[in-house]
Amino acid sequence: MYPRRINWLLAAACILLAVLTPAVRADERSHRYTAGEEVVVWASTVGPFANSAETYDFFSLPYCNGPATAAPKHDTLGEALLGLAPVNLGVPARFGASSAPNSLLCTASLDPNRVAAFTRAVREAYRFQLVVDDLPVWGWVGRTSGEHHDSSSSSSGSAPRAPAAAPASNASLATGAVPTTNTSGARDATTPSQPRAYLYTHFDFRISTNNDRIIHVNLTTTNPRLLDPLPLVDAAAPALAVNFTYTVAFSTTTVPFSQRFEKYLDAGFFEHRVHWFSLANSLLLLAFLVALVVAILVRSLRRDFARYDVDIFDMDRDLLDGYDAGWRQVHADVFRAPPRTDLLAACLGSGAQLATLAIATIAYSAADAAYKEIADGVTAAVFIYAVTSGVNGAVSAAYCARYGGGSGSGGGSGARRQWWVRQALLSAALVPAASCAVFFAVNLVAIATHSARAIPFTSMVSLAAIFVFLVVPLTVIGAAVGRHYFGGARVSLSMLGASSTTLAGMAGAAMAGFPCRVSPIPRPIPDRTWHTHPWVLVLAGGVLPFASIFIEQYFLLTAVFGYRAGGAAYYYIYGWLALALVLVLASCACCSTVVAYVLLNAEDHRWHWASFCASASTAAYMFVYAAYYYAFKSQMHGLFQTVFYFGYTLAACGCMAVLLGTVGHLAATAFVLKLYRNVKLD
Repeated sequence: MYPRRINWLLAAACILLAVLTPAVRADERSHRYTAGEEVVVWASTVGPFANSAETYDFFSLPYCNGPATAAPKHDTLGEALLGLAPVNLGVPARFGASSAPNSLLCTASLDPNRVAAFTRAVREAYRFQLVVDDLPVWGWVGRTSGEHHDSSSSSSGSAPRAPAAAPASNASLATGAVPTTNTSGARDATTPSQPRAYLYTHFDFRISTNNDRIIHVNLTTTNPRLLDPLPLVDAAAPALAVNFTYTVAFSTTTVPFSQRFEKYLDAGFFEHRVHWFSLANSLLLLAFLVALVVAILVRSLRRDFARYDVDIFDMDRDLLDGYDAGWRQVHADVFRAPPRTDLLAACLGSGAQLATLAIATIAYSAADAAYKEIADGVTAAVFIYAVTSGVNGAVSAAYCARYGGGSGSGGGSGARRQWWVRQALLSAALVPAASCAVFFAVNLVAIATHSARAIPFTSMVSLAAIFVFLVVPLTVIGAAVGRHYFGGARVSLSMLGASSTTLAGMAGAAMAGFPCRVSPIPRPIPDRTWHTHPWVLVLAGGVLPFASIFIEQYFLLTAVFGYRAGGAAYYYIYGWLALALVLVLASCACCSTVVAYVLLNAEDHRWHWASFCASASTAAYMFVYAAYYYAFKSQMHGLFQTVFYFGYTLAACGCMAVLLGTVGHLAATAFVLKLYRNVKLD
């Protein structure tokens, strides 16, 4: 019977393979080509060299298209979110077939307005980006008189270097405006203060292949054409005809396909000795924090336990002063539900989801031997976040249920029974709503400045559909599972020795699994010294974790925003990133544990939010460092660049605050549970 079933399965697999085989074809998506197949040159973006975050569509400058036609590049969700909308440049390139030298690509008719746009782009040291088989290459728009580029050639993996004397940015361009002419439509006159502009009109492509795959692409821009031969002031002046030419030459190489992105990897920067020193520094800080926590657990708590286990009837009455002071005094309040339990539970659920997202995204990126584009990573991150929404709902509902859920909320018994649905909706919307508010503001500025970073409306609709039809249902399902299987059983009011009227306003005064009962009346918090105030502990709690990660933050900011290899370096040391994440999470766990112990020892039972915010404050220091990086380490300027940088770093730091706060609070919770389970209580 089983061999017959196996035969049927093999037959079905063969039929499926036969049906799908015709659909598999060699093209740039599979990165395999047949002889003579079209190799599309995609035109991506253009922008100033000194301000790499300022990008516009390639055809915002009056370039022309060639005769070759190809279907528009299918944008992924990540490409749309990053503002990548490449258009076919029209270069008639065929795999393995070199073209004739200086073949005509197209002829552009430049009126005075278009000449002025090119002139300003050249004087602002604009460079463009093209993409061939997912390999980006860069080239200069042109040069000015008396200016010499170190190299007008750009290979895949290296960007053209800065000109010997790059002109200062124009004020109108610094605000993110598309280069245009003056209001009269006349060309800029050539004056001694403004050098003449030369437009590069020839694209020389050198493509290296290995069998049926493209390995390297080299682009050289040459043949400068003078744009302003005469100072024209008449807007009706005749158009200037400019011929754009191209050359495509193929050669072979022995470099394997898996190593074709190695030219993009800046090992001298990312693997610098400073990076190793930062790792050693982080390890020493973690060792210090672990030693501090061990000292608290072994010395302070052992002494406390020994003191509390003494039979007080065998002691002299004069020695009782101060005997029962410290964390044992707040045993009846330590497991009281914190203020805004629903919000804290939503933060913890979102933090657990973000932790899952971080682990999965780093693993996905590290497993990619061919170094996929950032857009692919963004697309993967969006869908990983969506499918892990159940983790968010389960953690938030379980935490809220342990503190009584909706027992103290109004609206009748029916509304109280549905508290977990409201909790799931709050947890599902917390991070997306805050992030979308930031992205929406950035997008408005991008649209106003005509930047290529503007997110299309269809992409926003796609994100909204993912949230409504995937994130929300999975979060609700996770909340139902977490409430039933991980929330624990409620303790009856009689167990607390109080009436229901007394506890009417207490959402979950006590839960099964907590080692202490909760008093119906909160204990007053005594006077304390300034260094035991919750806000002081919160601000101090994020210093050491930030010290363990700020070097890695510098490398990340440089990879994303700094100018290296055409605007951003390819970040590839995901092992370093994973190790840095582990170190900062361990540091936050230790710091939040210390903060909780100090608060409880000062007879302050408000440790829930304090332990969360102590670790979350690390993200505040990260944002301050990001502002320092913008002011002193980057070359970004202008309205859009400022909004873009601070908007996205604010969203990233906000997510880090939720993630780190979750880890810190869970570590402090484990510590507090362990602490009060090991002490004798009356």
